[in-house]
Amino acid sequence: MKKEIKNNNIAWVDIRKPNEEDLSGLAKKYHFHPLHLEECVTPTYRSGIEEHEEYLFIVFHIPYYSPTLQTTKSVELDIFVTPDTVITVHKKPVPPVDELFNSCQIHDQVREKNFSGEVSYLLYQILTKVLDSYLPKLRHISEHIDEIEDKIFKGWEKEMVEKISLVRRDIIDFGKVIFPQEEIFRRLIQIKGQFFRPYDKKYFYNAYVLYQRARDLLNNNMEMIEALKDTNDSLLTHKLNQLIKVLTIISAIFLPFTFITSLYGMNFGKGLPAWASNIISNPMFFSGLVVFFIVAMLILFLIFKRKRWL
Repeated sequence: MKKEIKNNNIAWVDIRKPNEEDLSGLAKKYHFHPLHLEECVTPTYRSGIEEHEEYLFIVFHIPYYSPTLQTTKSVELDIFVTPDTVITVHKKPVPPVDELFNSCQIHDQVREKNFSGEVSYLLYQILTKVLDSYLPKLRHISEHIDEIEDKIFKGWEKEMVEKISLVRRDIIDFGKVIFPQEEIFRRLIQIKGQFFRPYDKKYFYNAYVLYQRARDLLNNNMEMIEALKDTNDSLLTHKLNQLIKVLTIISAIFLPFTFITSLYGMNFGKGLPAWASNIISNPMFFSGLVVFFIVAMLILFLIFKRKRWL
């Protein structure tokens, strides 16, 4: 579906779900390279920018959160920039771009504002609209991190292991989408000639600052989730060590009784002299042995208590 807005000798053409007719029309009118047109219908997995003699071609991947997969995915936006036209091509809806285009169509004031300068200013407005859409997504990740931090210190370490893994994957996938975009903004600041005027550098430098803000926030989130992961692992390890210690102490305390059961369970009296067999078979001997080992258990318990192992 092709839509177009014209104002002040500047045009914005937006094409959603491009077909062969749309692409052949672009080739005839603007003489775009066939490989660039092919990239509009086949997935390109990395953002980038190419400068041609008659136009700029930008591949821009925009992150979005997938509730089904519980991670960040991306939608591709292909942008052609000629001296008087911006052409956006995308196979799926791109909410920030669609919102800006529809607003320019409906509201004269918005259209006048975005088409008030050269084509560079319209491109700047599109890119900043996309960059502004990053911040709510990053704040959403920050809220998840705050929730994880709160629950870790409330004793929910086991439950947070999966949650931490999901947030880490979300941050990593978000970074895969936006980190390659830095080269685009650096190149836009440097480009001169028929596309941009000298003072257009200020526009793209401002867009670069917005990108850096989003990138820095993402890096901060990564540092936070890594620190929480280490803290959560430490707490889980500490609890496991405490459990092992308690089980070891219990085994040590009951070791005397284990000795008695082992002693009387292997025909201890056979082969001994008569006087020794009489002593062992005497109930008083067994009772005394039990009392002795109970005292030994109490002594072990007190030793462990004094050393604060219990």
